[in-house]
Amino acid sequence: PNTCPVPPATAAECGPHVACGPGYHGNVSLTCAVDLSGTFRLAGCQENSCVLPSPLPAGYTGRCGPGAGGLSMGSLCLRQRTLSCAAGYHGEPAVSLSCGSDGGVFNLSGCTANTCWLPSDLGVAYTTNGSSSCSGGPHTAAECAVGVSCQPGYHGPPVLTCSSHNGIFKLGGCTVNLCGVPPSLPEGHYPPVPGGGAGCPQTAPGAPGG
Repeated sequence: PNTCPVPPATAAECGPHVACGPGYHGNVSLTCAVDLSGTFRLAGCQENSCVLPSPLPAGYTGRCGPGAGGLSMGSLCLRQRTLSCAAGYHGEPAVSLSCGSDGGVFNLSGCTANTCWLPSDLGVAYTTNGSSSCSGGPHTAAECAVGVSCQPGYHGPPVLTCSSHNGIFKLGGCTVNLCGVPPSLPEGHYPPVPGGGAGCPQTAPGAPGG
C-alpha cells in the first residue's frame, strides 16, 4: 500500500511502501523538503508505452504514435484522436486503451457492434422464412444474418448493414436470377425473338439453360 508506516517519516522509511500504479513504470523517489510539516514530493513513475495489436481487432480502426505500429503512451494516443470505432461499431464511451507492460501491446476496449431492427417491409428479394433469430430485436448483423435469406428467384448471399446503433438494417446482396433461353425449345413454346430478345439472351450450345 502507498502509505508510510508511522507518519511523519523519512524518505527511506516511506520508500519501500510507495510504488508506481498500474499503467506506469519506474523507480519511485521521495523528496522531503520541509521537516515535520512538509509532504513528500514524488517522482520517478512514467506512463507505459505500447504498440497497437496487428492486425487491429474487429471494431477498431486507426493508429497511434508517429507511424503505424509505433510505441505510444495511451493518453497521447487518445489525445491524437487517430484511433476510433470502425464502421458498424459504436463506443460508449469511445475507445479506451490499457498498457500493462512498458513496450508491450495495448489492450483495446470500448467498441461494440451496432444493433439494429429489421425493416417492417423486407422487399421482394428477402425473407426470414419464419426464423426467430432476428425477432424481438435489436440484434447485431451477425445475429440476424443467419435468419435472413434470398427469396426464390434471387441469389445472394444477403448482407445486413447496421450503420447507426439502434437503427434499421439496410439489406443488400440479393439480386434477381438471370437465365438464358435454351437453343432448342420444347414443342409448343414460342421461339426466341431474333437476336435473343432484350434481357433474354439465347443460351449458347452446350451452356446450361433456365
